[in-house]
Amino acid sequence: MAKRKKIESVKERLTMDQAKELTNEVNKKPTTKKSSSNNQEPNSKQRVKITTMINPQLRDQLKILAVQKGVKFSDLLEEVIKEYLDKK
Repeated sequence: MAKRKKIESVKERLTMDQAKELTNEVNKKPTTKKSSSNNQEPNSKQRVKITTMINPQLRDQLKILAVQKGVKFSDLLEEVIKEYLDKK
């Protein structure tokens, strides 16, 4: 089995394998659940599913950012969309 390359600088981009490892590390950390009465975010029953096509490199960057922020990919997308619409 080939050894994985270590990241030598911050400027270097993560490979998908490295991003998956980071995701797994984040998911192993214990998280605290917020009670639904205090949570202002809609639960899954109050959400709708959307499907769209996106540039794979952009998707990968968003996935890595979500891992770095410790949030789910879908929550990050929702946050980005809200911020964009609030600027309009």
